[in-house]
Amino acid sequence: MMMLRPLVLAGLVLLTACGKGTAPDPARPDAYAGQWTVEPAPGGSAEQRLVVPPAALLALRTSDLGDLRLFDATGRALPFACLKEAEERSQLVAVPSYPVRASAGPREGGVAIAIGPDKVARVVGLAGGPGGERQVATLVDTRALDRPALAVELAVDLPQGQPVTLSVAASRDLKTWETVGEKTLFRTDAAGNQLEAARVPLGGIAVKDRYLRVSWDRADGVAVTGARMVLGLANARPPLVLATRGARLEGAHEVRLSLPMRHLPDALVVNLASNEGVVPVRLYSRSSPEVAWQPMIAATLRSSAGAANRLPLDGALGAELRIEADRRTAGFAAVPQIKLELGEVVMLGRFNGQPPYRLAAGLDNAPRSLLNSAEILPRGDPAKLPEAMVRAEAPPVVDIAPADNGGPFSGRKAVLWVVLLVGVAVLAFAVQRLLRRNQEPVEV
Repeated sequence: MMMLRPLVLAGLVLLTACGKGTAPDPARPDAYAGQWTVEPAPGGSAEQRLVVPPAALLALRTSDLGDLRLFDATGRALPFACLKEAEERSQLVAVPSYPVRASAGPREGGVAIAIGPDKVARVVGLAGGPGGERQVATLVDTRALDRPALAVELAVDLPQGQPVTLSVAASRDLKTWETVGEKTLFRTDAAGNQLEAARVPLGGIAVKDRYLRVSWDRADGVAVTGARMVLGLANARPPLVLATRGARLEGAHEVRLSLPMRHLPDALVVNLASNEGVVPVRLYSRSSPEVAWQPMIAATLRSSAGAANRLPLDGALGAELRIEADRRTAGFAAVPQIKLELGEVVMLGRFNGQPPYRLAAGLDNAPRSLLNSAEILPRGDPAKLPEAMVRAEAPPVVDIAPADNGGPFSGRKAVLWVVLLVGVAVLAFAVQRLLRRNQEPVEV
């Protein structure tokens, strides 16, 4: 038993050592999971644009494009920058908005003592007076907008320290409303700072000839004072949509899926079965099974032909997602067909090395080495540069099957069990040693 503690410690050291290997060198092309040949456009221009293929986006192991590299034939990394942030892919447009007001409840009544001409005191009831008006919603006029609405950005006053859920609905006649977006906001201090911007994703819906109504789940302390629409560009290239397999139906009201990539797509495109009609849903996300689900947006899915069932993933906490059907409906008759909408990722590279060139992606913990586009191209318009071609395979079918993490000995739970058992063994050994020492006779 005296050797138990050294053995346990030695075992832990060995396990730690076995878990560590030689870290891959991010400066070497062969350290990355995937490589694709890049052919610069003819003409001799060193600076060129490059559209990252879907296979490379799926291979990324960082969420910020940190493990994306451009190498020449000698294995030297070339100057590389992301143009996705530099290029305008959306436009903010101010739109008219009007407060919707309603009468507040009457003020509380009371009693008073009145003395009449006969000098007798009487108790008289006092009726509560009118309570005034308060803002209960905001009407946004989007009838003149002919481009898809990606989001609505709101100027909003919030009570401090209390979560407020904003709901956005659309209508053509101001009578029938359809929920198109939802977001919960939280004001952190007296200066008006919020945990997230007051921008409610709308998923690229058509708003021409429609109104939007912004409402909230509190009776007081909230006011929306203005709105701007985030519109997609009319000349933007359509996003790439990838087929998937493996989404799982949990009962009739819940669909679960897990995305295999760190660089999350822009949205889910969900196609219902042909006989389901209309299904209001909420989308939730989480980073791992150990954390709680967090609500993202509310939307209405339709099975009619041409329905744009797009669920944007703005603000997703992680790759695990849950689509929950409204409990007032029958839910899902079958697993919906789910596709992934990948936004275009455009890079700027300087091809000043020795061909052939290679695009590499897929390395855990690779340090981000991307430059600013102005450092590569100090003058000129990047949109007018020639475009290099990346030779890549056809877009794959993406496996989005959720991990079976319900058991007590899977994933991180197994590691926690091992640590717990080792701790109990060490504690039991210490207690036994202490008891044996107390039982030893004491010489007087």
